[in-house]
Amino acid sequence: MILLVSLICTLNLSAQDANSEKQSKPTVEKNNSEAVEDEIFMVVDQVPKFPGGEEAMMRHIFENIKYPPEAKNKNISGMCVISFVVEKDGRVNNAIIAMDIGGGCGAEALRVVEMMPKWNPGIHRGEPARVRFNLPVNFRLQNPAESKQKKKNRRKGKKQ
Repeated sequence: MILLVSLICTLNLSAQDANSEKQSKPTVEKNNSEAVEDEIFMVVDQVPKFPGGEEAMMRHIFENIKYPPEAKNKNISGMCVISFVVEKDGRVNNAIIAMDIGGGCGAEALRVVEMMPKWNPGIHRGEPARVRFNLPVNFRLQNPAESKQKKKNRRKGKKQ
């Protein structure tokens, strides 16, 4: 069986620009013990960006992710979501599996996210800000016939 791991391309929905939301106050996560500087924003003026953009992030994921053997053996496919904070200096921090389909898929997606290089940080009110980001990663097993047809179509220049 041929394996395919894909990334859902609606990544900007997970950390939102303030311009796209009509709110009087930014949405933040806050512990009572944390100072205002340590707020984690959900909506910012400028969202964090992976160096090189979404295409580079997809390439990073595709090059590093491995379909977990347990998921492959049990024919598990679907979407996992990894939630993490992009820090003021661009580091990926506090990554967790927010949604898992089992079979080791969530753990594998988490492993690859934790390998990511520094991002360009989010900006809020003109300053770098800590931003919560949710990254959906879609795992899908492909049958050999479907895979052969897609390869054939790619060679002919057809869209899939």
